[in-house]
Amino acid sequence: MKRKFITTGATALALAAVLAIAAAASGTFGGGTNADLPPRVAQDPDATANYLQLRDAYESRIRGIEPGHFFDPTWRQEAVATRFRQERTEGRSATAWTEIGPDSLPNGQTQQFPATAAVSGRVTAIAIDPTNSSKAYLGTAQGGVWRTLNGDATWTPIFDSAQSLSIGALALAPSNPTILYVGTGEPNLSVDSFFGVGIYRIDNADTSATLLGPINPPFTFTVASTGNPLTTTTFGGRSISRILVHPTDPATIFVATTTGVGGAGGNSLSGFIPPLALVGVYRSTNATSAPAAVTFQKLAV
Repeated sequence: MKRKFITTGATALALAAVLAIAAAASGTFGGGTNADLPPRVAQDPDATANYLQLRDAYESRIRGIEPGHFFDPTWRQEAVATRFRQERTEGRSATAWTEIGPDSLPNGQTQQFPATAAVSGRVTAIAIDPTNSSKAYLGTAQGGVWRTLNGDATWTPIFDSAQSLSIGALALAPSNPTILYVGTGEPNLSVDSFFGVGIYRIDNADTSATLLGPINPPFTFTVASTGNPLTTTTFGGRSISRILVHPTDPATIFVATTTGVGGAGGNSLSGFIPPLALVGVYRSTNATSAPAAVTFQKLAV
């Protein structure tokens, strides 16, 4: 019964969107106080609110976010785990495989058009081991984190099982460069700079690369307009733009956040479900603890 209700609701929303597009194509939009609304809707405050709510719900479903329900980023992690299980249990072909990627595009577009050159996707962060320059870590816009141990001769992905592959910042602990902090969510403010799920810590980054996280603890603040407390998460719906690690204490880190978007529409999460985290600078003094025990304080800047 529930499945039927959801299907019917989605169909109704899809029909509403089709009618709206048809109205726009025939020139029936406009004429009200809001050019984004059909005239009859714009003249009725109750209808306006309902129309905008239905449209927002329709666009959210396109992006995989069910209105009124918490968006759980662990769904991706579960899908990755399922894929790994299938790869282990399904039969292997006896035919030899040839690696075809990931690799750069040999004839990519450049600013010196029509000249071409080898290009890759966006690199958003780089961290180099201060004790060994042959060890480096590279973060990408939507490709996770890669590691080289031989000065760029070969690269290995070490972040594929994370809940988000959108990377905004990388930081090695200066006093213990086997600890790598990864801030998810690209901070470049483009329509495909997707928000992340918080911070990960990679222990033994240059060997076993043990992935811990995401670290995204609850955070309560007072809403200025109402004076009421609101509990959200520290990094929910945001991108990590910078991570700094204390020079002698790997457990003390400073994290800066910014706006991130999600889905084909390039929109941010709303302030309702789940509540959007506050942009700002955060400090943790126990970042090497178990992910569930890590806490943050928002700094006044």
